[in-house]
Amino acid sequence: MTKIGHRSSSGSRLRFGMLLTMNILVICSFCVALLNQRRSRDIMILQNNQRLDSQIKGILDVYGDTAKMLFDIKVNTPKIKNILQRAYYPDSPEGKNLAREELLSNLDDFYQTIGKYHFQQFHFHSPENTSFLRFLLPEKYGDDLSRIRYSVNKANTFGIPIAGFEEGRFFNGYRFVFPINQDSLDLGSVELSIPMKTLIDQLEQLYDIQAQFIMENESMERDIWRNDYDNYSLWDVDPRFVLEDEITEQSLFEHEISKKTYEQLQQSITENQSSGTSFSEIIKIYGEKAIASFMPINNIMGETVGWVFILGDYSDIALQNKRFLGFIFLLSLLYFILLLFTIYYRSSQKKLEKLASLDNLTGVFNRSMLFQLLHMQEEFFKRYDTSYSVIMIDIDYFKRVNDDFGHQAGDRVLSMMSEVLKTQIRSSDIVGRYGGEEFLIILPEIDQNGAFQVAEKLREMVEQTDFSIDRSVTISCGVAQKKSPEVSPEELVNQADRLLYQAKNQGRNRVCFEEDL
Repeated sequence: MTKIGHRSSSGSRLRFGMLLTMNILVICSFCVALLNQRRSRDIMILQNNQRLDSQIKGILDVYGDTAKMLFDIKVNTPKIKNILQRAYYPDSPEGKNLAREELLSNLDDFYQTIGKYHFQQFHFHSPENTSFLRFLLPEKYGDDLSRIRYSVNKANTFGIPIAGFEEGRFFNGYRFVFPINQDSLDLGSVELSIPMKTLIDQLEQLYDIQAQFIMENESMERDIWRNDYDNYSLWDVDPRFVLEDEITEQSLFEHEISKKTYEQLQQSITENQSSGTSFSEIIKIYGEKAIASFMPINNIMGETVGWVFILGDYSDIALQNKRFLGFIFLLSLLYFILLLFTIYYRSSQKKLEKLASLDNLTGVFNRSMLFQLLHMQEEFFKRYDTSYSVIMIDIDYFKRVNDDFGHQAGDRVLSMMSEVLKTQIRSSDIVGRYGGEEFLIILPEIDQNGAFQVAEKLREMVEQTDFSIDRSVTISCGVAQKKSPEVSPEELVNQADRLLYQAKNQGRNRVCFEEDL
């Protein structure tokens, strides 16, 4: 009995000591938090800017990849190259006019299609950096772009693709310029561009972000080709900047804000503008605090010529401040707040990952983006009657890899698999992770027989690849071709999936197509 009572008393003291220690730790944490409140706020603002920068970069990367795919599919073809070669060799006005008519005839429907996906400018340039054909304004051509379009000059001079923001004679935007050549002949270059309004709209649609694009007056005054500001309005916050009229109406302020807030923003711009890096200011509007963030936009020459101005929610920082006060009251309340914060954070992260276009593990397109690209391919099928095929790929016995070697080995196999698939297909083909250990490849302008040969090549290459585990890795494939307008992209993928399971039922490490059903 004495021993039992002793143990009971010792246990009570131990539990009391643990509770006392936890309370002391909470009080100490509260004191430290108060001392570091400003530092914590600055860290959260830095993380906010990093997230915004990542979101902007992600949107632009998706449009860059799409521009490259469109270039490979519709422009970098023998037919278009032959038209351009006849225009420049020999050099004659009649040949150029005929070539412009042929390009308009062959690519006007394509231009109308890509406009649905926010591409505004489709512009061919001669090897001498003159405008050859603007699909936006086909009657405007022949002007020398050498001094005002660094991207065109660089693409033509060095024969390399150029991407980035650039001012222009008719509009500003992110430009993707690709050189064109055939049989060692320089055939100039072509540009696919999106206006800044597209970036602003995508930020709002994907991430519910309120934003504006502002350009520095000083950079506009340096442009030798602009004589007026007919397409621009002064920014109401700071007259040192202008807004494009196309997006001027997207005002972030519903009502007049105080002069003090204007002055605060102007002072922050003056202090940080020359740094060329993102910065933020906590302002007060309509009686509430908000985070005003400025994300730099650099042109192709590396100069900061504008900013994406974002009015963000201050609620996360306010929540952190309330959490500090919660430390001195009840420990269980703190745990509850932390749990809610964790659930909210994880839920937000999952939402962002779902909206993102790339799979985090493999770096290829994710399922959502794959279906967007499939529907784009469907538009080409309807307009040009050009068939396409898909390959559904599954890693054989992948569960055994995870079970026998661990999930890290499984992740490594998935990453290496995506690299093998990317290196063995054309630049115009599209590969993405469909889910789990399944991958989907879209093959534009390839019929079932050609797709079968691609799948066989991939199957053999995978079988020969060392995946750094003590076991060979193989894949099974299902191949389906788009033949009928009545078959939707989703039905085509389902057909390839059924053929994939047919391949698995027949022993795996094989390719099945429609005749195998």
